[in-house]
Amino acid sequence: MGLSAPQGGRRGHILNFDSRYIVVATACFLIGIFVSPYAQFIFGINQSSPRLSAGLAEAQFCRMDWSAHVWSPARFRLIDPCAKVSGTIIEGPPSDEHDGDVKIFVSLDSQFASIVNDVNRNELNGSLVVEIIAVDVPGVDIPDEGVHATLYGALVVDLAEGWVELHPVWTIQILDVDSTLKDNSNSTAVVDATITRMTNQTTTQLSGAFVFFELADPSGRATQWIFSRTDRTGLAEATFGSLKPGDYTLRVYARQLGHSGFSEFTFTAA
Repeated sequence: MGLSAPQGGRRGHILNFDSRYIVVATACFLIGIFVSPYAQFIFGINQSSPRLSAGLAEAQFCRMDWSAHVWSPARFRLIDPCAKVSGTIIEGPPSDEHDGDVKIFVSLDSQFASIVNDVNRNELNGSLVVEIIAVDVPGVDIPDEGVHATLYGALVVDLAEGWVELHPVWTIQILDVDSTLKDNSNSTAVVDATITRMTNQTTTQLSGAFVFFELADPSGRATQWIFSRTDRTGLAEATFGSLKPGDYTLRVYARQLGHSGFSEFTFTAA
């Protein structure tokens, strides 16, 4: 026996059921947005503005699971699992930390000032709370007060205190790497990198720093590497040849006496 087509009334009932599905799905979507960690950026909740996330290559400076080894991560609202900020250390770790964690406070550079909220501004003079958890302390380069640094960690809101923190922090770099494309012609790229360190607003050019240049081709695959050391002016140079037309990414890693730094930029080879 063949199946008969549904009657008109039944067809209308099916349409109503489908309509309810759409309404419920839409409501769930909107609720999901509001309760997500990114709601504060989409709708202005917590009065924070979007920050500059760590780039793809910089993900190596973060932990895949931001909450690993973090006590009671539910006390935080996650904003970004791998954020990058820079600024000057204005207060070092207190001497009464009982859990082995290290807490410091950072006066953010102007391009990152908007990531904090009103609680940071009213109670902490706009500074960012930064915490290195005990398990990571042995491997993190913790700067002294007055040192300028770049920090990578999980950007969160402390639900009890109300302020924005970088907690935990996995990488702190105190070497500034200024890399520029000096020449880009005849399938050859010449790159300069100047390595400096800033303390108490004074910049020092670092001689003898180890510098590693890595060139990634248009597919994103690293194809050329050059090692160098800085001269007395803090300058190192690298020359990459046999470049085919396309977009390239140049990553520069610097290290000296246990301190590190990183930068990257893209350019187009004609």
